[in-house]
Amino acid sequence: MYKDIESDLFKIFTKVFGIIDNSINMNTSQENLENWDSLNHILLIVEIEKKFNIKFKVGEIGELDSAKKIFERVIYYSNKD
Repeated sequence: MYKDIESDLFKIFTKVFGIIDNSINMNTSQENLENWDSLNHILLIVEIEKKFNIKFKVGEIGELDSAKKIFERVIYYSNKD
């Protein structure tokens, strides 16, 4: 299950940020991904919420600044059901 979530997340990252190689991993963050600006951050969050049928809290969206943090929150919300 977690591998599927990871794979789906990486596909969303690839789509939102226009990356054509396999450079997305759990260490990907706003610090090391040039295209990760405020607009793409919102697009990323919206795509993730749609894909996983979850809703992040407004206060946590700004803290989701890495693939690892996003993965952990998706797992959290996926297990709440």
